Amino acid sequence: MISDKDVIGYWLTLYNRLSGSTYRIADWPDKDSSKKNVDATCVDDGGRTLAIEHTLIQPFENEKADAARFLPTLGALENDPALVPAGYAYLVS
Repeated sequence: MISDKDVIGYWLTLYNRLSGSTYRIADWPDKDSSKKNVDATCVDDGGRTLAIEHTLIQPFENEKADAARFLPTLGALENDPALVPAGYAYLVS
């Protein structure tokens, strides 16, 4: 399962590649979720900082509840390597 930290790391890698930047994650301020902090702070080789907030936007009302209900059944299928031939990727909604 991909974590929020993984998503942020992948995004930062892509951002650096596309913008020619050198940002790296310096801290995870939101590790204490009782406080309202950004998810990650980053710094580049020039000392510039960047803050990252990863947020799920529900495309329709109660989407998270629907996903939680279907995930126990479909989640096992989604990550079953026997169902994905080499060289292909599938997304089913």
